[in-house]
Amino acid sequence: MVAIWPVRIGCGIAGFADKEIAPLFIKAIDVQNIHLPESFWNELV
Repeated sequence: MVAIWPVRIGCGIAGFADKEIAPLFIKAIDVQNIHLPESFWNELV
């Protein structure tokens, strides 16, 4: 199985906070091969 490691796209220079982007990945929480950034986990759980 291929591991997917999303990056904090939109956070930083683009000006969005993790709390604004993380909810876009809510369905990825239960997917075994998707490894979200720790900052997204902090916002989602």
